[in-house]
Amino acid sequence: MDALSAFLITLGLFFGVVLFLELGRRIGIRRRAQDPEGAAAGTGPIDGAIFALLGLLLALTTYQF
Repeated sequence: MDALSAFLITLGLFFGVVLFLELGRRIGIRRRAQDPEGAAAGTGPIDGAIFALLGLLLALTTYQF
């Protein structure tokens, strides 16, 4: 793989992440406007799972084998 194709893949991934972040933000704003009380309910377990996976990722990438 040459440098140009690696750059294009990186650029595509970056814009994909930005696109989905904006999409999620707009969906969240719409849901909060429809139901202010229930929009954030039930996200605790999801947050915990994400932070646990990020902790494992950090621990396993910094460990010297």
